[in-house]
Order: sequence, then structure tokens, then C-alpha cells
Amino acid sequence: MVDFKTDRQSAEWDEIAPTLKAAILLANAYAECEYGTTLVVTELNRTKEEQRQLYKDDPKFQAKPRISWHQTVPCKAVDFRYLSLSDEEWAELSAFVIGALRGLDMRVLLEPERKCVHMEVHRDFFA
Repeated sequence: MVDFKTDRQSAEWDEIAPTLKAAILLANAYAECEYGTTLVVTELNRTKEEQRQLYKDDPKFQAKPRISWHQTVPCKAVDFRYLSLSDEEWAELSAFVIGALRGLDMRVLLEPERKCVHMEVHRDFFA
């Protein structure tokens, strides 16, 4: 099972899109088997105000605010912290998840400057 940064993410776990949950569990199983580590979910749902605060210094967002996949109902995005994995290991893990879930409309973004990964699914095939 994945770890959560706070009780908030743990409470949100049952409310996220089933396809996203499957992708998270697959990524976590890979991390456990290959690297002996458990993923830490740092964000699932995000409010409009949280989104605005997060991107308050981003001129692109200020010019054209957009709705995040974190704001959808059910939630279709997750952020992971990867302090225990190298960027190369995360790239390998991301490629595995994308390959295993080929055909799903999803995106995985590695953000090395923040030591996190953003994963989103655009359609929920298991709903």
C-alpha cells in the first residue's frame, strides 16, 4: 500500500478515480519490487483556492487560469514525492507504468526540481 503525506490524502483515497488508483497501486508495486521503497502520495484533491495559491507566481497561469486534474470529481491526478529514488529510477518507473497501462489516456510528468512526479488520467476506464 502507498504511504500518504498527511491524513488528508489518506481520507481522499477512496474518492479518487478507479483508473488513477490502479495506476498508483501499479507504480507503488513496481517501486516496492524494484527499489524496496514505498511511494508517498503528497497530493490528490486540490481546491480552486489551493490551485490559485500554488501558481500565484506563474505568469502563464495568471494570464489564463485553468482547472487542474486535481480539481476534477472524482480526482484524476496524483503527486508523489520521490526522495528515495533517483531521477533515472523514476523515469524507469514512469515508463513502466505508461507501458503497462498503454491505451489509457494518461500523462506522467517528472519534476526533478521539486523531487516529485505528477500523474494524471484523462478518462476513467474502470468507473
